Amino acid sequence: MSYTSITKKIKPMRGRAFKLGGLVASDSELTTADSANQRGIGTRAMVRRRPITTGDYAPKEDFFTKFIKAQDERFSKMKEYKIASSTDEDMLYGSAPIAGSDDEFEFLKKLGMSESSNDYSAVNKEGYSGKYQTGKDRFAGWKEETGYKGSYKTFKDDPQAQENEALHAVKKSTSLWNKKGFENKIPLNSFRAVYHLGGPTGAIKYTRTRHLSLDDPKKYNPPDSNGTRLSDYDKKFGGNK
Repeated sequence: MSYTSITKKIKPMRGRAFKLGGLVASDSELTTADSANQRGIGTRAMVRRRPITTGDYAPKEDFFTKFIKAQDERFSKMKEYKIASSTDEDMLYGSAPIAGSDDEFEFLKKLGMSESSNDYSAVNKEGYSGKYQTGKDRFAGWKEETGYKGSYKTFKDDPQAQENEALHAVKKSTSLWNKKGFENKIPLNSFRAVYHLGGPTGAIKYTRTRHLSLDDPKKYNPPDSNGTRLSDYDKKFGGNK
């Protein structure tokens, strides 16, 4: 009696997809081990699937992870909204730099060093604050002229605002120097420094009596609370005649 063999040689599955662990994987999803096993040259132990990160089989975030992520997004949006819309005077109002000349910035560099050693947080015994020792009255005038939305408190914590205010004052003093025709009466930087210490009226009065001797009672040359006189700033910042 003869028998006909019904056993067929099983060939490795070929084609665009084959089944692994209940999942159908395309060629693009196979690792090198997967491909080797597909072609019959690997063992089952060599098969490693790539993590599935999309679709029904993607790992799910647990409740705690979702909650933390949602809270982070919520607080981030709240912070952005507050910065954009708040009028709270205790908030820091970021200020955009204003344009100035090299000559103006060079003067401010020297002035900042003289007033506070370039310390934006400096406050003297009388309450003058910042790198340029700005007082409340001068701040109020600058705020009204420029529309700065912060308070004197926020100004003290806003370095760029301090720079803008000081540069604004330098531009005003330069304009006044030109307007009054003081070119032959006092050097520009001296006038800027006197303007900083004595204000516009004080700078004008000092310049008009600058030719008088220091001991002349008609000379306008008042001191500040530290005993520093307008003539001291005149000499310190460029005046020599």
